[in-house]
Amino acid sequence: MAALFIIIWIISIIIGVIYGSKKGEGCVSFIGLFIFGPLWLPIVFISKGNRRQCPHCAELIHKEANICPHCQRETGFNQNN
Repeated sequence: MAALFIIIWIISIIIGVIYGSKKGEGCVSFIGLFIFGPLWLPIVFISKGNRRQCPHCAELIHKEANICPHCQRETGFNQNN
């Protein structure tokens, strides 16, 4: 029973870190998942991470992006925002 619990814990860490890395939160996801395990997984899926919506197409893009990779238009975001 303990082995199954450890396997589920490790699988949730792997899935959460992969998904969190795509949002720019790989380290935060790892720490949360290491401490709280599968209970932290919904938080990783719900969070927007280091992204914001494009003002033109409303897709989530990285905060530092000057051009949206989806609609290829300038975002108008300053580097300081």
